[in-house]
Amino acid sequence: MRRYYYQVYPVNYMLLHVEEQESIIEAFKFLLNQVRRELIITCRRENREIHWEDRIFVADLYSFYIESSERLDEYLNAAGLLYQPLLNPPLRLLDPGQVIVKPRYIIGKDWVYRVLSAYKLWQRLWRDLFRRSCL
Repeated sequence: MRRYYYQVYPVNYMLLHVEEQESIIEAFKFLLNQVRRELIITCRRENREIHWEDRIFVADLYSFYIESSERLDEYLNAAGLLYQPLLNPPLRLLDPGQVIVKPRYIIGKDWVYRVLSAYKLWQRLWRDLFRRSCL
């Protein structure tokens, strides 16, 4: 079965005005409601050093990826999200042979990763969830 991969760029949600935040939430809900097949959303956080004059800052950089067995270009455009289709799947950070997979988390060599499987979210949960997210 063919798979489609996308990198979705952050929109600096926390810096947006309340009306713009609501618009992003509604657009993302529209996207999720249109998809009829399994959808995998991956958020990857990397620490990067930023050198400025004689100082070094460590910043968290986030990358977002969406994977599906159906094309999502039309839905991503309608949601107003900036994205880039990928020819290949994003690099996997976890080697399936080197981790222990549990229903709510994955145990790796030096880390524990949280896992969320969502089938339906209530209206209030959506708002609370997206007020804390970076997308």
